[in-house]
Amino acid sequence: MPLTREQINDIKVVVKDCMEELFRDDSFIERIGDIVTKSIEKKIDDVLKTHTACIERLKEENNILRDKMDSLEQYTRRNNIRIFGLIEEPNENLETKVLALCRDELGVDIELKDIDRVHRLGKIDKSKSSRPIIIKFTNYGSKQNVMRSKSKLKTCAAKLFISEDLTKTKYELYRATQKRCGNRNVWCIDGEIKVKMLGV
Repeated sequence: MPLTREQINDIKVVVKDCMEELFRDDSFIERIGDIVTKSIEKKIDDVLKTHTACIERLKEENNILRDKMDSLEQYTRRNNIRIFGLIEEPNENLETKVLALCRDELGVDIELKDIDRVHRLGKIDKSKSSRPIIIKFTNYGSKQNVMRSKSKLKTCAAKLFISEDLTKTKYELYRATQKRCGNRNVWCIDGEIKVKMLGV
């Protein structure tokens, strides 16, 4: 049998009285507060975990992309070398200087057609020594011929040095590896850093 309107009103009054009594009870309010707090904390924790996982994934993807970009940049430099210590002169002809260096000091027959571009790096600063030179060869073979003969510069009176043209990231890694393992135990081939293991 359905409840009468009067019975429903009586029930509402009883429920209201019970609720008012409960909310006058400090321990009840404290328990409710704890439940609400824990629920909120859990939701916040879940959101933070989701965001943290997302951030870590994005960091990993970013590192992978950086490595790929660095590898691509290094590949574009595979025909390049850098020369340090070649005296800088006003109105110099760098092509002629480089060809003479290759012929006279390295014993390598490089022709003008083998050089795509050559220029000094950085701005002129008279207070500093000669700026390094970067050379882009038209072919990989010419670059390799020069790199294979660069050890002949050790007998050269001038303090000349030839190196690979490395990206900033690769260069920093190369220098750090040299510092850790010693200059003589570290070298570079086409942007790949090689280390001689002691005792091997």
